[in-house]
Amino acid sequence: MLRSGFLLSILFLFTACTPSYVTHGPNPLKKIFPAEDRLIIDALMASREKDYDKSIAIYEELFDKSRKNEYLFESFKYLYELKKHQKLLKKIELYLDDAPEDKRLLRFKVATLNALGKIAEAKEVALSLVAVTKEAQDYQRVASLYLIQEHYETALKYLESAYTIKKSEKILIDLVTIMYLKLQKKKEAVAYLESHSRQYGCTVKVCEKLATFYSDLDDRAGQITTYKRLYELTSSKKYARLMVQLYAYNRDTKQLVSFLEESGFNDEFLLRLYMAEKIYLKSIPLAQKLFFQTKKPFFQAQYAISLYEGSKRLTTKVITEVIDNLESVVKQIPDATYLNYIGYLLINHEVNVKEGIKYVNKALAMDKKSGFYLDSLAWGYYKLRECKKAKTTIKKAQKILGDNKELKEHYQMILKCK
Repeated sequence: MLRSGFLLSILFLFTACTPSYVTHGPNPLKKIFPAEDRLIIDALMASREKDYDKSIAIYEELFDKSRKNEYLFESFKYLYELKKHQKLLKKIELYLDDAPEDKRLLRFKVATLNALGKIAEAKEVALSLVAVTKEAQDYQRVASLYLIQEHYETALKYLESAYTIKKSEKILIDLVTIMYLKLQKKKEAVAYLESHSRQYGCTVKVCEKLATFYSDLDDRAGQITTYKRLYELTSSKKYARLMVQLYAYNRDTKQLVSFLEESGFNDEFLLRLYMAEKIYLKSIPLAQKLFFQTKKPFFQAQYAISLYEGSKRLTTKVITEVIDNLESVVKQIPDATYLNYIGYLLINHEVNVKEGIKYVNKALAMDKKSGFYLDSLAWGYYKLRECKKAKTTIKKAQKILGDNKELKEHYQMILKCK
């Protein structure tokens, strides 16, 4: 009788010490024993202090006392992160004896076998798991194992299955990266991304991947379209700058102007484009607005030049306003271009020819070899009927500028000067 009681006690002790896995554990939100909250805090504190072994021990204690599987998996995570893979694998297999089809245990087993370099075993477990679960994450696991073995076609098939189940951008990007880089299915990869972006929206990651592919393919139209979507999505100046660069590289001034007008990304650059393309009716109000906002003389000068070049009728009022603005500019920045411009206006419209010549000479002092400034000076001498000086100066300008329409007109008139 004593012997029988002793054997029962030994059996009971052995059973109590053997860990068992509860397939359907208690409600994780329900408190099971009084010290549960305190132990959770202790585990978190140990983790914060980087005493991970202590955290593992506390989570194992929590699991033993509560039978909540969440605590067990927390201990597994720490073991995995600490690279205690052999120890973790033994624990997983121990609990799999109780629950051989538990998908969370099997997923940990796949990851642990992979970490140990046992790819064939990991793949065997992963394939049996996906056959049962049919879940996207398990298709991804199988794909990752085939990728390690460089079986790209097979990996792609499993990722496509995962993507069919779950339209995740991460799955999509992994899928198209294999297509594009490993299998050279470049057009198919781009088509995949475009199709996804049309149906589910173009997130930053998806659009950036698409832009990368278009850049590699040297498809500027595709790049512009994608960067435009990214700019609309984020309002980031980075994408606007890239669009501007591509439009400029393509010399697509019309589209570049249109983008800058719509987006308001860079009004100064837009103004420079207006000036270069001689769109003065638009440059006048824009230059005026920028000058009022910044008080920079550059914008005041652009306003004056736009006003002069864009006026249908050069009335005395318009010419006076242009000259007043330019005189204000050259007092602040004695720029040769502006000095010549105001000088030429004073000469050509005979507002004050002698004063105009003074301005032109200031410009020439900064750039003696400018054919345009010499032309302005020759025109000033012509207006004063100093014909000899005019002829000598215009010939110097002609040697520098060569075939220039306005210079030709001045030259013909100066030759007749008496």
